[in-house]
Amino acid sequence: MKVVFLILLLFLKTNILSQEKDTLKTFSSGKLFFSLKKNEKIKIDTIIISGNKVTKAEVILKELSFSTKDTITQDLIEYNKQRIYSTALFNKVEDFLYLENNINILELRVHERWFFFPYPVFGIKDRDWKNLYYGLGLAHINFLGLNQKIFGSFALGYDPWINLHYYNPSFFSKNYIFDISLGHSKTKNKSIYTKEKDFYEYWYNAQISLGNRINIYKTLWFSLGYNQIEVTEKNVNKTISNSGKDYFFSFNLSYEINTRDLIEYPMKGEYITGLVKKSGFGESEIDYLQLWIDVRKYIPIKNNSICFRSFSGFSLGNQIPNYSHYFIGYNERVRGNFYKVLEGENITGFSTELRIPIFGPNYYLLEDFPIPQFSILRYGLNFTLFFDAAEVWNKDKFIWKDIDYGWGFGLNFLLPYSVVLRTEVAFNNKLKSELIFDVGVSF
Repeated sequence: MKVVFLILLLFLKTNILSQEKDTLKTFSSGKLFFSLKKNEKIKIDTIIISGNKVTKAEVILKELSFSTKDTITQDLIEYNKQRIYSTALFNKVEDFLYLENNINILELRVHERWFFFPYPVFGIKDRDWKNLYYGLGLAHINFLGLNQKIFGSFALGYDPWINLHYYNPSFFSKNYIFDISLGHSKTKNKSIYTKEKDFYEYWYNAQISLGNRINIYKTLWFSLGYNQIEVTEKNVNKTISNSGKDYFFSFNLSYEINTRDLIEYPMKGEYITGLVKKSGFGESEIDYLQLWIDVRKYIPIKNNSICFRSFSGFSLGNQIPNYSHYFIGYNERVRGNFYKVLEGENITGFSTELRIPIFGPNYYLLEDFPIPQFSILRYGLNFTLFFDAAEVWNKDKFIWKDIDYGWGFGLNFLLPYSVVLRTEVAFNNKLKSELIFDVGVSF
């Protein structure tokens, strides 16, 4: 988790932005403004993008699920505004419908974020507040106005790392994505199978990926990576090689379907991803295959949303290294058994959550703020009810009665710049309670 520039946000005088349409004086005369009633449909003749001083219009139009001459509703407009906001390029997205010269026009007005900046790196590793890391980074999140992203960052503290990353969502054409990253990290041992816990893994990684955006919802990915891992103490239980150093190439093939309205906090749509990863091609002692499937569904019920997630991971091979095992109790957690750590070659889990908005999203305007890109602050608050269950296992048979589960309720704080903070009360199967403070949406 990274928190980027949450500085001065609530310590300055603020005014609530009006959530109504802009007044007519913001436009020239001759335009007749109107709004759509619920389920009312209209055919759009022209789509206009405004407010984009840096961002190219095609970046925004690329995210729309409709185009000119299509028939749309206000719900469809709202859904697409959320998709545009999910690019993380804008603080706010507004829509205006008007008639001019007998032509129906939809104007989408965006308020851009700051694109090129140094930023503090601060966060928690494995969703544990004791595992703090901190550092600095430099980013351009909209290079050339084409949503290309360039990151360079480092962190000290728990599991220090350094990373360089370049992402281009329109490589050669709008349908291809290019991604390359280089990284080095020092990671504390997580495996509970290794008796000596206090040792570190030194990782060196390079990966290049090419994605084919089949349409606005579906993407096919091909990735080739090189991985090297060294441990501070040589031991056959820590690496496959007796030398204490494993190195291997890896190939990933993945497919993604993503129709979520708002990535940072979905309330509508679905997310499905499948991954096949092959590690080792005869160049080293590493030789195993891993499969991953993750299915998430978000069903709106009036202003609320009932959300479901199911995931599974499987490992195939004679010997699976501990550092490639699946874990519960680090990134994947069962609320109610939040701090219980389990490890295995295979994993499965299920979650359901009811999200009930208390208010928002609303907007604050920081008047006369010297950096306009930080003058519009988006915020909201949701109440949630949830249930989680998960289990890991090795080559032995999966046993349903061993599965861990928990349930509870909480508050989700939706903060500016796509940050979500959660405070939750959870119970396990023995009704033992725990208080959870976490960062990011649960799923």
